[in-house]
Amino acid sequence: MIDSLKSSFQKLGASESQAEIMAQQLLKRADQISQTEGISKEAALGALLKKISDSRAS
Repeated sequence: MIDSLKSSFQKLGASESQAEIMAQQLLKRADQISQTEGISKEAALGALLKKISDSRAS
């Protein structure tokens, strides 16, 4: 999963090292959200990715 996130961030213009850090941070935050809100890690990650997508569209 981290490789696909890393690749996505690179496509958005991040360097390889930046993309790696961003992917790790996103997964960590998804884990935190899943624990605090009692939802799956996948649902939390989906919500975070939607926020990223929405922010890029505006």
